[in-house]
This record gives sequence, structure tokens and C-alpha cells, in this order.
Amino acid sequence: SIYLTNWGGVTQLLFWLTELLCTPRGQRHIDRFFSLAWPVGVFIGLMFYAAILPGIVHAVASGECGHKYPATVNRTDVCGRHGNATCAATCDEVLMGATVFGFCQHGAPMLLIIVEGCVAPHNYSSTWITELLVVVLYACAYIVWNQLCQRKNSFWPYPFQGEMRAPATHAAYTVVLLALICVLYFVGRRCNKKRTLPETERQRKT
Repeated sequence: SIYLTNWGGVTQLLFWLTELLCTPRGQRHIDRFFSLAWPVGVFIGLMFYAAILPGIVHAVASGECGHKYPATVNRTDVCGRHGNATCAATCDEVLMGATVFGFCQHGAPMLLIIVEGCVAPHNYSSTWITELLVVVLYACAYIVWNQLCQRKNSFWPYPFQGEMRAPATHAAYTVVLLALICVLYFVGRRCNKKRTLPETERQRKT
């Protein structure tokens, strides 16, 4: 798939299956997988809510809130000023779509992975370099796939990318994307460390 949402959905599905099927001896592998599923899921959710919340707030304030996201989201923000009919259909049917479907596809994964981190804290590796490297390689793989799709299909998976004419703009976009997903990795690591330390101390006392 050309969309990061689908990549993230598959990643989280594999994480849940791993957690369901692994024995207690495999907890270490579940923890490593979580260190990837967390930043990816939260990143997609943040982008989704950043796209819809301003429009929803405006629609509620103006009394024009409808039952579908297209009524509350500026299509230009997602598709770019020159978005074509295919992009418009994507905005309506995939990104926004019916309220429940759109939320389940884009917004719910972030909430689920946050609940997972709160209910069942995971022990990150003592050395963060390997885990961070996996996260960065995952992001780089999608960026490369993104470029290949553009060359193959002659259009960007996310048409707003077509508005970035200068190579320097694309480079800046890539750097920001990588920086954000790295920050999210460290946020997840920090949050889980705070929750797992008390439990570790209790085990030492017993």
C-alpha cells in the first residue's frame, strides 16, 4: 500500500498477534515490537487529529457540524491546491470517510497503543540505539517506498507533497518526519520507564 496508515495498521496488527501468541518467554520480543508500534501508531494518530480537529472546532462553533468528516475538513489542506478528483475521492472515502470507519482506521490505533502502554508497560532495551535504529529504518523504508510510488504512478501518495516543488522542501519534510518519529520513540521509552521502575523495585524487595 502507498499509505502510511496501512503500513501502521499492519504493524499494529502484527504486534497484537505477537502479543497474543507469544509465550511468557517471548516477552522480550513483544517489548521490542512495542518500541516500534508505539511511535508509528502515535505518529499516524497525531497527523489524523491535526487534520480534523481544527475543522471540527470551526464546524461546531459555527453550527455547521455534519455527520461526516468531509464537512469539517478543508480538502485543500490534505490534497493541496491542485488536488485532482482521485485525491478528493481519497479524502472523502479513505481519510475522512464515514465517521466510524475513518476514526477506526486513523484515530483509534493511536488510542489503542496508548492504552496498551498504560495497562501493560513494556521494558525497553537498556541500550536505545538498536531500537531507535529499527524505528528510523522503518521510517526510511516508507520514505523510499513513497518515492518509488511517485515515480511509478506519476503522482504522490499524499498530493500535498506535490506542492513541495523544491528538492530542499522535500528534504526538510523528510528530516521533520524522521525527527518527529524519533521524538515519539523517546516519549514512549520515557513513559514506560516511569511505569516499570516501581514494579522492578517491588520485585527486588521481594
